Amino acid sequence: MRGLFLSLPPFAPDYSGIGAVFLELGAMIVIHDGTGCIGNYICHDEPRGERPGNMVFTTNLREMEVVMGDDEALLEKVTRAAADLDPRMIVLVNTPAPIVIGTDLRALARILEKRTGKPVLYFDSNGIRMYDWGVEKALLAAVERFAAEDAVACAPGGVAVLGATPLDLGGADNGEALRASVERSSGKHCAVIGMGGGERSLGTAAAAELNLVVSAAAVPAARWCEKTFGVPWIADFPAGISGERRLGECIRQRLSGSRTTQMAETGPGPRALVIHEQVTANAVRACLQEEFGFGQVEVATFFQFREELAQPGDQRLCEELELEEKANTGRYDVILADRFLHDVMRYSGAKLVDLPHLAVCEVMFYPDGFSLAGEAFTAYLKDQLGQ
Repeated sequence: MRGLFLSLPPFAPDYSGIGAVFLELGAMIVIHDGTGCIGNYICHDEPRGERPGNMVFTTNLREMEVVMGDDEALLEKVTRAAADLDPRMIVLVNTPAPIVIGTDLRALARILEKRTGKPVLYFDSNGIRMYDWGVEKALLAAVERFAAEDAVACAPGGVAVLGATPLDLGGADNGEALRASVERSSGKHCAVIGMGGGERSLGTAAAAELNLVVSAAAVPAARWCEKTFGVPWIADFPAGISGERRLGECIRQRLSGSRTTQMAETGPGPRALVIHEQVTANAVRACLQEEFGFGQVEVATFFQFREELAQPGDQRLCEELELEEKANTGRYDVILADRFLHDVMRYSGAKLVDLPHLAVCEVMFYPDGFSLAGEAFTAYLKDQLGQ
């Protein structure tokens, strides 16, 4: 059976990715469910879930509403909440139950726009796709709807970061760590959209000198901004001391009109496999090669995989068996992956190093203070690799 998972935990779903994008953008996020899906997002996938001022709600879908198809109950709840909270926008998020009964979110969004006078975005998430689908759809919809409007109030120039969410970066404060790392490396002002950049940070994607894509899910939004506003972009992440240095150079090259590459020289040295989100894993690969003397390093991911960001040997994983087969080839001296994946690779013969990924391990098991950015990550790898 294709896509079978027997021992791995369920990864963060699509509606968690949508929520992660919009949480800091002034949105009232309405998850159309019976309270189970919102609990999964807030309690397991969102480290910012208990911050005061969050506007994340469930429609509290009840059995009789399902049986009778009573959409008016949802409309009344959302309209009252919007009147009380005055959000910048309303985001309707679908879940399995309303999909089964055929709820028309598109129609409900049009009605709510008329009733509330607020922009309303809707997403046909289903709770089965993974979080990166939600990040991609949400970020693209957000920049298409609000980037031009917000750019009017943004100072031109600098670097805007697209695709940063706690599901990849981890702790709620890691957006600030990423911002500081980008500014140190590039000497440019940086805004991390959706993680510390502010409610109007979408405008920086249109006004920036360069958009920095830190997850494969953000590539469509970056391409749209390049086509619409002429803002170039690169996909990279400042993992480790060498990552900061490399990122600064990549930014300068791209702004000068040159094409940049993240590919490091492959020479003799230990062989490794890195399992994470693709852009992050690419940056970890470069850090291993540039700072720790690794030779061949391959990347694998259960999430979005873009050929233009891949190197020979990289692979998109679709099921647990593929991970086990790749890990057990005997080609790797070290495998870096979230510790929740380690059990599948216990017979690989490789040294297994924990590379935390919140979308895999959830908030409860994500290590406090862990950051993938800058010097802190180099120090972490030194400790884990015994160097």
